[in-house]
Amino acid sequence: MQLNVGTSDKKQYRLITLDNGLECLLIHEPPTEEEDEIEESETGSDDSSDDGDDETQRAACAVVVGVGSWADPEDTPGAAHFLEHLLFLGSKKYPAENAYDGFLAKRGGSSNAHTDVEHTSYYFDVLPGAFREALDIFAQFFVSPSFNPDMVAREVNAIDNEFNETRRDDAARLDELLYVAGAPAGHPFATFTWGHAESLRHGDASAVAAVKALYRDHYHASNMKLCLVAPAALDETEAWCRESFKHVCAGVATCNRV
Repeated sequence: MQLNVGTSDKKQYRLITLDNGLECLLIHEPPTEEEDEIEESETGSDDSSDDGDDETQRAACAVVVGVGSWADPEDTPGAAHFLEHLLFLGSKKYPAENAYDGFLAKRGGSSNAHTDVEHTSYYFDVLPGAFREALDIFAQFFVSPSFNPDMVAREVNAIDNEFNETRRDDAARLDELLYVAGAPAGHPFATFTWGHAESLRHGDASAVAAVKALYRDHYHASNMKLCLVAPAALDETEAWCRESFKHVCAGVATCNRV
């Protein structure tokens, strides 16, 4: 695939496909002239970050998985949203519950995720000097999540709280009414996609099993897209990408992770 880039765009792009079939867009974003001037003016000062980064610039990564709430099992509405929450609870390689968010918070970073009806997005940004390690922690979401059983009940409560906040939003209530009233029988629009404590059976073993099945069937390289943007050279970013994401399973037939 050939990328169409504007003539005034100073960024460099590279589209690669890993051996497992994961398509990745790599972007080299050089510092702006303003950032260069800031960096030069602060040379020799004691105010630089621990990683030696210019704090005006960030490196970032995003993964989009081609599955969302419309893939929820009929008996577990909100499973895709529940899965999104559970992936933040650590992995086999980084088992600490706060390994990801804690690492980012200490290095000027942030993260978020969003479950839509047909896709789920995960993304973070961080100071460039910490990008390599943050990327490896993040990649484990899609390699070997722990589904920490000690934290399941807490995440069910978090989803339940999100639902209760949203149900007081008039615009959200109107959307739900229009979807349900206008959708023919059996149409995905008529499904309940948010999830709450009752629909997720308070996180019992059967609900967690449904989430793990959703992960196994849909979270694989052939159903994902990846994008990285950083000030590092493209060759370096590519090496990081290949190393951290090479263990994402290629397809359903190779997924024996959960």
